[in-house]
Amino acid sequence: MFEVIIVDDEPMIREGLRTLIAWETYGFKIINIAQNGREGFEKHQEYKPDLMIVDVRMPEMDGITLIEKIRKENRHTHFIILSGHADFTYAQRAMGCHVDGYLLKPLDEDELILYLQTIYKKLADEKKLKQLETEEKIQQREKLITALCQEIDVPLNKEYLPIYEELSHVQRKFQVLLLKVTAPAAHSDISFLKQSAKELFEFTEKGYVFTNNYEIGVLLRQSYTSKHAKENLYKELAASIGSDSFFAAIGEQVPLSHIYQSFQTASMLLTHHFYFEKGLVMDKSNLSDQLMIETDEKGILALESYVSRLQYAFESINSKTAEKMIDELAEEMVHCRMTEMEIKKGFIQLYTNILNKLLLSNKNDQSLTAIHARAAEIYELPTLPSVKQFLINQFNEIIGVLDNGNTDTQIKKMIDLIHKHYNKNLRLETLAEVFNYNSAYLGKLFKNYTGEYFNTYLDKVRIETGKQLLQKGSKVYEVADQIGYANVDYFHRKFKKYVGTSPSAYRNQSGKIS
Repeated sequence: MFEVIIVDDEPMIREGLRTLIAWETYGFKIINIAQNGREGFEKHQEYKPDLMIVDVRMPEMDGITLIEKIRKENRHTHFIILSGHADFTYAQRAMGCHVDGYLLKPLDEDELILYLQTIYKKLADEKKLKQLETEEKIQQREKLITALCQEIDVPLNKEYLPIYEELSHVQRKFQVLLLKVTAPAAHSDISFLKQSAKELFEFTEKGYVFTNNYEIGVLLRQSYTSKHAKENLYKELAASIGSDSFFAAIGEQVPLSHIYQSFQTASMLLTHHFYFEKGLVMDKSNLSDQLMIETDEKGILALESYVSRLQYAFESINSKTAEKMIDELAEEMVHCRMTEMEIKKGFIQLYTNILNKLLLSNKNDQSLTAIHARAAEIYELPTLPSVKQFLINQFNEIIGVLDNGNTDTQIKKMIDLIHKHYNKNLRLETLAEVFNYNSAYLGKLFKNYTGEYFNTYLDKVRIETGKQLLQKGSKVYEVADQIGYANVDYFHRKFKKYVGTSPSAYRNQSGKIS
């Protein structure tokens, strides 16, 4: 609907015009009225109507003066003049102001309708032409921004120079935001993403949208450098696009002539999106130094060592160690510059190798078989953090299956604690409280499993570690302290009991100088 304001000092004329015809039938809607020329000008400034129907003779400012005043700043509004007299002078001035019609009072309904039909066609043609001009300008602006992002030389001629100057004028610095759909990019996905971006940024004058292959870019006018700003930006994107539907990356703030730098940063971040958590707008601060190094060289990953260590963690029912190893392996994979598919294949290999070994030693436990079957789910996970979390969940489930509360499992936990904390004040009574056993009974179980009393086993672990330290040249009193013996003489006695010689003699025999 095109909008109309009626300007007439006679109330009966104003109200008569409202009801004379069904305005909406002809594509118009009366949005306001004015009682004189001065008020008419104010209404025009406020509403910018498409058509004004103006009486010639009014107090404070006549209709022709009103039209002349509006024409000085607006050539698009259409006018129909109302007059009680066929005054040639008024008609001549009206024609000079490019009015669309001149109606004599009392109004003829059919004559008004003819004018409205003619004006409607003009307005429709003008709107279509304006839309075409706007679309052409948007296309040219998008071509210019895309070229600047890709460092393509753009001829700043009469076609592109005004757009470049307009962009430079509206903002001193810009940031490039890139958006990528998570699924394989179908044309409809890109169209939806682009339209969502336009509604979010262009329609609100926050930025300019452009297309880069299967990605949507936004040249942001607003600054998104703070953590809070990026969090809010992600929330807006998630509300518009869908929280699981996209990845987003943003470059640094730069002048228009250097936006390729911001674009390259955002593009690099999107390339590495697999390494990041979802639910954030990635920026340079999220990217590890290792990933920022441009190199074709790849490290070598010793996956088998992780399999052995993880198997031991499972057998000793140690979930924290398993989680730590997953983190270490993921970090090493990134260090080795492995691709998304290489990382997923590596984790699947680790997963299946571990389960195969556990199945062999646990007589094909059906619960472990079911866990084994889920390995292929790793291929469907979108990010490295989600792969890690999947493995942690699965490995905790494995530990839950293995931790059946039998005495062998509990003793394995005890042995693991001894080897980790031999240098601490470990006592059987303390461990009995941890494992909820009577200390005497736990000691008997430990002896049956290891063939050694608890204190003897602990001494041997300490002495073996002490031997290694002495071979490296450590002083006797330093070794005693490091392996958990506060008294050096006591260490001497224990060492001689198990090794058959003193710590000093053992060190000398190992070729070390006291």
